[in-house]
Amino acid sequence: MILTMRRLRAGATPTCLRPLYRHLVLAVRLLLREQGVWVSGPDEILAAAAQLPGLPTLTVPALVAVVDEWLTRSSEGALQSVCTAVDHLLAWYAAQVSAA
Repeated sequence: MILTMRRLRAGATPTCLRPLYRHLVLAVRLLLREQGVWVSGPDEILAAAAQLPGLPTLTVPALVAVVDEWLTRSSEGALQSVCTAVDHLLAWYAAQVSAA
């Protein structure tokens, strides 16, 4: 999943917004479950990411805004926000893996 997220991030275009967002939510959900945190719903999962020690705050628009931008293929900022959040998560994950 991390490898696919890296691939999607490398070629981030408005058409990649939905799969990139989905991979971000799934990765955070799995990491939270490792910590014993069980939340559901994309907005709640990304908000709960603050419970992961050392992970910077992931500032991502609500699911409704992401879906709207993906459907219209516009670039109003959701793609940039999701890409920034993915970059933070990937950097944090790399640091966690190298520390282990």
